[in-house]
Parts: sequence; structure tokens; C-alpha cells
Amino acid sequence: FVEKENSKNVAIRADQIQVGDKLVSVIGDDAFVVSHLRKKKSVGAYAPFTDTGTIVVNGVVASCYVALQDSEKLFGIFSHHSIAYSFESPHRLYCSLVVDCSNETYTMDGISKWVALPFKITTWLLDKSNRSIWMQ
Repeated sequence: FVEKENSKNVAIRADQIQVGDKLVSVIGDDAFVVSHLRKKKSVGAYAPFTDTGTIVVNGVVASCYVALQDSEKLFGIFSHHSIAYSFESPHRLYCSLVVDCSNETYTMDGISKWVALPFKITTWLLDKSNRSIWMQ
């Protein structure tokens, strides 16, 4: 998450972070202003699902969800984080009231089986031939 000029916290993709951006921190001061950038590519799954939809890494608050588009908002209205959080609500409810999901199963690609089919549908909808419908 980055703090925008209007003091709103916005979830943006890591590749959209710029020098000078203020990262939202648990400390709440200017300790996390981006001074330089470097890219690092890693292999593996790095999207844990939490009850809050966020995770704190080295004091910086980050979204647990992926944004499949470069745009900050879907339809110019909804953040990718809020859509993913809403989609995960039934899953969180199921895991807290019905079953302990700590032993959740995953596909060969490392995607939660709860997310795999909706993920395939969403990526199909956002395919280049259909992308103009969704981006604004």
C-alpha cells in the first residue's frame, strides 16, 4: 500500500512503486519513503491469504492479493484489493466457522483450489481481446 496525496492508502502493484512514494507502515511515520528501486525475480508462491487481506513485511503493510491489470482500479471504481477481499469473504467465513483451512490444497501451479477456477475465468476475461471492456 502507498499513501497518496489525499492521505488515502491505496494498494498498487509492486512494479508501480516509484521513488518518493510513501509506503504504509505499522510505525506510521516517514520511515518508509522509497529512496531507490531494484527488481528481484523469485520463483514460488508469495501470496498468503490472511483474515485481513493484508500482511506486514519488515514493517510495511502489503496486500495479499494479486492485481491482474496495470490499472489502479477496475471499471475506474473498485480497487483490485477490495474486489479480491470481497471474493475471499465466503472462503474466510467457511474457514472460520466450518473447517480449519490450515491444510488447504493447491494446484500444481501453487494456486489455492478455492481460487484456481475463478482465477482462470478472470484471466480469460482479461485476455487482450477482451481487455478494453474492463480497463478504463
